[in-house]
Amino acid sequence: MSRRRRLFSCGFVLFLGGVLVAACAAGVHAGKEDKPGDMAGAAKLHSALLTRLAEEPGPVKAWVFFTDKGIRTALEYGQAIDRVAATYNPRAVQRRMMRGTTVRRGGPVFGEFDLPVVQAYVDAVIATGARLHVTSNWVNAVSVYATGTQLEKIAGLPFVAKMQPVGRSAGIRPPDPAASEVPLPSSPVRGSNDRLDYGASHAQLAQMNLIAVHEAGYTGSGVIIGMLDTGFKLTHEAYNQPSHFLNVVASYDFVDNDPNVGPEGGDPSGQHSHGTKTLSCIGAYKPGSLVGGAYDASFILAKTEDTSGEYPAEEDNFVAGLEFIEANGGDMTSSSLGYIDWYTQDDLDGQTAVTTIAVNISTSLGIHHCNSAGNEYHDSNPATSSIIAPVDGFDVIAVGAVDSSGDIAFFSSDGPTADGRVKPEVLARGVSASVVSSSSDTSYTTADGTSFSAPLLASAVACLIEARPYWTVEQMRARLFETADYYVANGTHDPHFVLGYGIIDAYAAYDTCSEAGVVTLDREQYMCDSTVNLMASDCGLNTDHQVVEYVLVDIDSDSEPGVEQVTLAETAPDSAEFRGSIDVGLTDSSGVLLVAEGDTITATYIDADDGQGGTNVTVTATASVDCTPPSISNVQATNIEP
Repeated sequence: MSRRRRLFSCGFVLFLGGVLVAACAAGVHAGKEDKPGDMAGAAKLHSALLTRLAEEPGPVKAWVFFTDKGIRTALEYGQAIDRVAATYNPRAVQRRMMRGTTVRRGGPVFGEFDLPVVQAYVDAVIATGARLHVTSNWVNAVSVYATGTQLEKIAGLPFVAKMQPVGRSAGIRPPDPAASEVPLPSSPVRGSNDRLDYGASHAQLAQMNLIAVHEAGYTGSGVIIGMLDTGFKLTHEAYNQPSHFLNVVASYDFVDNDPNVGPEGGDPSGQHSHGTKTLSCIGAYKPGSLVGGAYDASFILAKTEDTSGEYPAEEDNFVAGLEFIEANGGDMTSSSLGYIDWYTQDDLDGQTAVTTIAVNISTSLGIHHCNSAGNEYHDSNPATSSIIAPVDGFDVIAVGAVDSSGDIAFFSSDGPTADGRVKPEVLARGVSASVVSSSSDTSYTTADGTSFSAPLLASAVACLIEARPYWTVEQMRARLFETADYYVANGTHDPHFVLGYGIIDAYAAYDTCSEAGVVTLDREQYMCDSTVNLMASDCGLNTDHQVVEYVLVDIDSDSEPGVEQVTLAETAPDSAEFRGSIDVGLTDSSGVLLVAEGDTITATYIDADDGQGGTNVTVTATASVDCTPPSISNVQATNIEP
C-alpha cells in the first residue's frame, strides 16, 4: 500500500455478530514515539510533549487525538456521511468530483475525515480544565492549553489515542529583515508590449512568463484562492480601485476566533504586515504602480499566525484554516508559513507532521497548494536538507526563491524530503519582490523571502486553473515542473535539491500541447451505475481558430455488444482538450455503456497524425468495473472493555 493511500484507509467502527470491532484508529500517522499496544496513561504522551512540560511554565498547547468518530455500524456511517453531504458547499463538491484524487480513483466524494469530531469526547477533555482552541475533523483531534495534571487526566480517557505538542515556528521570514520599508523606485520598468501597465510588478511576473498567460485571457477570474497568513489590511488603494475591488468571499481569524482578519484593537502594530504583502503578490490592482499575478481572482482569507507571541506560527491554526478554505469552495491555497519545532528532518517524510497530513487531505480533494520551502539556507550537499513542514507533502508545490537575475537566494531552503523526494520543486522571485506597503495605503515597497515567491507562484497556478479547471493536482504539478527552466535545459531536477526543476514558465505550462493524441478516463475503476468522463488532448484537432470543436471517441466493454460513441467538446476555443461523458449500466440501451462485474472498459481514439510520422494511430485508455461492495471477514477482537 502506498504512503498516500495509507492516509485515507480508515474505515469505521462496526458492530458485527455482537462484537465491537475498531476498524479505524486515530486519523493520523503513528508518530515515531508511539508505543503500539501501550496506549494507557502516560504512554499516550509524546516524549516531545513531556519535554515541553518540563521546560515551560504554565499551560502548554497540545494536540489530543481521538480513536474514532463514534460510528458503530455501517448504517450509522452512511447516515453520518449523508448529513455532511446534504449541507456541503456545492462548489467544493464540484471541485472534489472534478479534480479529487479519491473520486477519480473510484472512491466516494466524502469520507470519514469529513465527519465531525465526537462532541462528547471534546466535552470530556474540556471537563479536565483544559482550554479548547481548535477542533479538526480531518485529523480527528483538538488542540488545548493544558497543565501537566490536566494532560494526565486527558491521557486516562479511553477514547484518547495519543497526545503531542502543537508544532510551532518563528515563521519563515528571511534573516535580518529590514527594520523599515524601502519605497519602490518612482519609475518602474514596463514591458513595451504589455497591454496593462504592471508598474513595479512587471519584472517578477515576466520572470515566470505569466504576463503572456494574461495576454491569452487568463487572470484568475472565477478562481477562489485561500490565503493563510498573519492577517490582512484591506484598506490599501491597490485593493480598492473603482470597478476593481478585491473580492473576499469568506474570512476567519483563527487566532482570536472571530471573522475579522484585519487590524483589531490590541493587535501588535505589525500583526497584519506579512499577510497584507503576500496577498498583494496575487491580488493587488493599481495599474502603473503594482498589479498582482492573478488580479481577477477571489479570496478566502485565514488569519492563522499570531505575531504577539513568542511562537507566532502554530500548526493547529493552519490545519483549521485549510479545512475552512476547503469547506468554503476554495480552488487552491497559498501559504508562506512553515513548522519544524520538535519535528526533525527525518520526520519530513510526507506523512508525519500534522500540517503535512492535513495538506495531503486537502490536495486529495482537488485543492492545489503552494507553500514556501523555507528560509533556512541551503548547501550543495544532497544528503542534507533544511525544508519545513508542510512542504514535504506528497502533492504540495514547494517554492524556493530567486533574485531578479534568476539566481537562487542565499536563504532559500533545500531538500530533499526524508524519503528522497525533490523539494523545493520550483522557483519564483523572492529577493526584492514588489509588494504593497502595510503601513501606508498609498505606498509600495519591496520584501525578501520565500514568503513572497510562494504567492507569486500561486498567482500563476490560479491563472492556469482558470485556463484548465479540470487539471488535477498531479497534472498541474507535472506541467509546471516539465516546463520550468532547469528541467527544460537538463531533462531532470537539480541533483543538489536546491533549484528543483527551476523557474516556472507559466505560458509554456499553459500552452503545453502535443500532436500526439491522448485519451484518458477519470477513474481507474467504475461501479455498475456510474458515469464515465472522458478527456482527449490533441493539438492536431485544433483546426479552427477561436472555435469550439468536437471529436468522437469510441468506448466499449466486455459486455457491450457493439461500440458506443461519445462526442467530446473542446473545453475552450483553441484549448485542444476535449471532454465528454457517458453513463454505464447493467441494461443495454442506446447511449448507455453496458457493463457487468469484472468488465474492462476501453476508450479508443484514432489519432490521424501523431506528429512523429505515424498516421491513424490507435490510442486507448482502460478501466475496470467493480459492482460488488466490500465485505469484512476473519474479524477478531481482543481485550474488549465496557
